[in-house]
Amino acid sequence: MGKKISIIIMGVNYFGLMAPAGRIRNLIAPLLNTSELSVSNFIINAQEFESDSSKIEIKKMTYNYRNLFSIIHYLFKASKHIIKHYNRNFLNVIYHYDYPSIEDIIFLKIAKIIGYKIVYDISENIGHYDPGTGSLRRRFKNYTSRKLLKQLYKNGSMIVAISTSLVDFFKTICNNKIPVIHLPVSINVEYVNSFNNKDKTKADQKRIQVFYGGSFGTKDGFEYLIKGFELACEHNNAIDLILTGMVCKEMEVKVQSLITSSKWGENIKYLGCLSTTDYFTIMANADILCACRVNNKYANYGFPFKLGEYLASGNAIIATNTGDVSLYLTNNDNALLIEPESELQICDSILLLAQDLQLRLRLGNKAYMTALKYFSSQKISSLLFENIKNLDIQIG
Repeated sequence: MGKKISIIIMGVNYFGLMAPAGRIRNLIAPLLNTSELSVSNFIINAQEFESDSSKIEIKKMTYNYRNLFSIIHYLFKASKHIIKHYNRNFLNVIYHYDYPSIEDIIFLKIAKIIGYKIVYDISENIGHYDPGTGSLRRRFKNYTSRKLLKQLYKNGSMIVAISTSLVDFFKTICNNKIPVIHLPVSINVEYVNSFNNKDKTKADQKRIQVFYGGSFGTKDGFEYLIKGFELACEHNNAIDLILTGMVCKEMEVKVQSLITSSKWGENIKYLGCLSTTDYFTIMANADILCACRVNNKYANYGFPFKLGEYLASGNAIIATNTGDVSLYLTNNDNALLIEPESELQICDSILLLAQDLQLRLRLGNKAYMTALKYFSSQKISSLLFENIKNLDIQIG
């Protein structure tokens, strides 16, 4: 047996509600019963906590970015914690979600010097992020991340990327000096599917539920979904659109306006940001799930985390054909694939699925099998763990 492994998760709140937390939970949770592994979560300025786990040590840090003394105090405490946590008898790993930034680069450098292996888990190409969106803090953080991009291989020991295009991008950036591995979204497939308890074989169903859950950012093309749904309602008003997720501040006005100004507003229900169990319950028992994105480089480099959850639920899916989606989905086999930003194709797909129960059942069954084949958290977590163990023999 090799060394015991100590992992510090950074850059994300493991117990959060959004996709980054789900990404990390689904990778790490299957490993928590491994006797040779201990896990802690270093959390910065986190507010939401859905649950707790005795298997994960939590270290919370806060600072006020408008207060220089607060920032200096935070950097000192964080560096001290990183140093104290190091155990020379262990393989010490920092698993960092997202790019390094001004918020953490100092103690990441300290960690590298004293012997930590640093793994970056990255889901987006920051080079194509729109610097004009987001809060001032987020824009500044992303600005510093772009400036630090060339240092990834100097501080990092491995990069985990969510899409094949990101793998290619980081191999170029790092010039093969550190390993870059592809880990797609991972889902506890059986758990998600267990929430599917609605009898969808009944042909006399009066209303059809169309579901969208996730973020409402510019890459998601929410306005095209709304307009496509409205077009569908002109032909079939027995359909409802169920919306869940967190709306970022810069999108609040736009999203609210699209809903309240809609002619079919009574058919649209926004439920807000739900707990994981409530989210799975509503999503798994809907009839049609929508995973739509726009056609830009930022969207194409990523991969919609919610698509893995949708597939696991065993429901019929409408998905935009962007990025890696076509590696896993085939039109009219395990989903309906549409072109990005097409209100008409969204409309036609909703109408087709709403009237064809057998098509919904067939696509849903194939979707579930696709989730088991490609996105099982047990399989992908095992792959991650083997690559982390290999860091023990990595030189430098």
